[in-house]
This record gives sequence, C-alpha cells and structure tokens, in this order.
Amino acid sequence: MNILILLGMPGAGKTTQSLLIKDRLNYAHLSTGDIIREEIENATELGIKYKDLIAMGEFVSDKIIMEFIENRLKAGSDLPGFIFDGFPRTLEQAKLFDGLAEKMDLMPLQIIALFVTEGEAVNRLLKRSETSGRKDDNRETIGKRIEIFYERTDPVIEYYADSGRLNITDGMLPVDAVFSHVLSITSADSFI
Repeated sequence: MNILILLGMPGAGKTTQSLLIKDRLNYAHLSTGDIIREEIENATELGIKYKDLIAMGEFVSDKIIMEFIENRLKAGSDLPGFIFDGFPRTLEQAKLFDGLAEKMDLMPLQIIALFVTEGEAVNRLLKRSETSGRKDDNRETIGKRIEIFYERTDPVIEYYADSGRLNITDGMLPVDAVFSHVLSITSADSFI
C-alpha cells in the first residue's frame, strides 16, 4: 500500500491536490479535519466531545487521531494507497505514525509540503468560506489555525526535512502545475 502525505498551512491546497490524486490513482483520501467535522455534524460521542475545541481552531489529541488512522489503514488494506491530507499535524503524530508505518510495513512514505504565503492562504480560506459553509473559515479562526500551524505543524515539516524524506512544491502555482509536480515527485505519473 502506498502512503502519500501532503503537508502545508491551512489554504495551501492540500485537499485540492488530494482529490486530484484520489481520482487519478484511486487512493483513499484521508483528512482528519473532515473526519472530525463529520463526527461533529453527526453528533457522535467524539463529535460532541470535541465540538467546542474544533470551533476555536484547536486540534484533537494525538492519541485519538492515531487510533483513528490505524483503524482506517487496517480497514483499507486492499486499497492501492492513502493520501493523508494535513496529517501528521504534530511532531508527536509524525513520530507515532513512523512507528505505525514501520509496524504495518508502509515504509517508505512519500511526503510533500505545499508552500504558499500566509496572505495567499488567508485569501483562499476566506474565498472558500463563501461557498463551503465551513464555520471555521472566518478571519479570527483562520488566524488561530495559522498560528497553530506554525507552532505545531511546522516542526513536522522540519522533522521530515531533517530526515531527508521531504519534497517541496510551490503551492502558489496554478492547480494543474502543482498536480503535475506532485505526480512527478511521487512517481505516480507512471501509473497514469
């Protein structure tokens, strides 16, 4: 099973690229944010527990996320691959996921960081709020999410860069150009 991890600040284009890869390669798209929002919308026990936390732009605990990830990987063992959209979000998650990936024989992982400016990210998220109806796409929460990204997720990018496993692409390019670059990095173009 192939594992592709897409990292970047909120609004970098992770979901857009994930969906393109999903359609092209039949990979499962896994966004922990989407899963948590579904839990909240469906008023599950987990959703109720984390509703206020998510509304403030905070993250769910690493332990709960890792349990969810492991369950999803086991359930999708017959799939050609998974795309992790914005996961891992913390250095602890990255280290825990490395252990899980090794245990499940998922190494090596393909890891790509999409880089955009903070201003571009804010503009994209505000524009998305006009069509998505996502309550966390407002200026205040976007600012908090970007602050949390720098605090918690930027060290994940450094961790993967220090290990020599990180590939970088310019998320400011047009969507098709970013997609072509992502495919070339992952060698996925050979499956086209």
